[in-house]
Amino acid sequence: MHSKFFHIRFGFDLRQRRNRDRLTWFGAVPALLLLMAVGQAMIALPSRFRNGHSRNQQQVVSGMNHLIDTRWYTVAELFPVVPYAPERENALVNSLSGDIYASMPTIGLQIAGNSLRTVSNRIINTDLFLNVADEPLLGSATGLSTESDLIVRGQPSVSFASGWLQGYGVSGRFGSDGNASSSGYGIGGLAYGLDLGRDETGVFGIALGNSFTSISNDQSDTARVNSLQVGIYALKRNEISYVFGVLNYGHNLFDVNRTVGVTPTRFVVGSSYSGDQFGSYGEAGLNVESRNVRMQPFVGMQYVSLSNSQASESGLGGLSIAANNFSSVQAHLGGRLIAHRLTDSRGRRWTPYLSGRWAWELLNEQASTFATLQTTSASWTIAGNQPARNFGLIGPGLTVELSRGISLFGAYEFQWGSNFRAQTGTGGLLITY
Repeated sequence: MHSKFFHIRFGFDLRQRRNRDRLTWFGAVPALLLLMAVGQAMIALPSRFRNGHSRNQQQVVSGMNHLIDTRWYTVAELFPVVPYAPERENALVNSLSGDIYASMPTIGLQIAGNSLRTVSNRIINTDLFLNVADEPLLGSATGLSTESDLIVRGQPSVSFASGWLQGYGVSGRFGSDGNASSSGYGIGGLAYGLDLGRDETGVFGIALGNSFTSISNDQSDTARVNSLQVGIYALKRNEISYVFGVLNYGHNLFDVNRTVGVTPTRFVVGSSYSGDQFGSYGEAGLNVESRNVRMQPFVGMQYVSLSNSQASESGLGGLSIAANNFSSVQAHLGGRLIAHRLTDSRGRRWTPYLSGRWAWELLNEQASTFATLQTTSASWTIAGNQPARNFGLIGPGLTVELSRGISLFGAYEFQWGSNFRAQTGTGGLLITY
């Protein structure tokens, strides 16, 4: 009896213990699986980049994840700050992209365009251009005594030369197109030249110049561009029409500083490299006369070719930037309204005018560059801020002839387009001798 009770009791206890152990395992397995999942998530979170939002971010994420997959890196090993929050990871990805290099062709196009327009302004603000057929006679009170007495603007029809000096300043901003970050820039420049040949029908000369450009974007990246320019220009006109052209070459020196990483760990990397620009602008128009006003409808074409050398940064997050080329062809259509024959009591001639035009980009090239993370295989193609495809320019100008052979001139121009605004002010001195 006792033995039977013992076996029953022992069997019952054994079954109860097995049930308890089974329940324990049933509770432990989900807990263990949950712990493994959390642990895996905690390990995986800093081991790879998530998908980027913009095209540029996706390019960087793809390149960095390829590096992590092939080299067994983690984000934490590559960068001390692990971006757990999505916005911090986006900030890190953006800082890695190097989009300021991809935006340099857009800035270079502005540098070249302003250089061409500066020389064009010198041509426009000359007596040969603004005051066609003014004061046609000089001699007896009855008019022309001999054919040799015919003059234009009171100057004899023989060759003479002019020297000129012109300064200009530009402030502009490109908004973000959803890829590259917004960027602002400022340009200060000085141009000067000499008319090698000049008479009552036109002018031919050489121009030199220097400009300094400062750029910054929303990623705290900065760049400076020192540009040296040389060019030639020519104007040919008669009483009913005109044509002029400008050819320009510029050598650009770039200094770029980028901020890589996210707060509190950030690094500054930089590079210096060079580039060349070739530009030309040609314009043809008509002189439509009324009593005191001249209208000048015109068409123009601008061509700019940019070539930048490769750049190499050093330090954590430094990039190697491939050499790149960029070209632009613009068609311009516009007009000027010139008020002339305005003379004050001291004999000074005042010539105000208003100019406006609309421009179309014909090539539609993408501003971009190819970047490689230093000493690694991670690489990506980055798009920069695009130049405005269609844009307008409008603004007033004024020339004052202080005395025979000495003139001052100035102009203001507002430029606008898609995600783009810029303002330009210019002034200069022209001396004829």
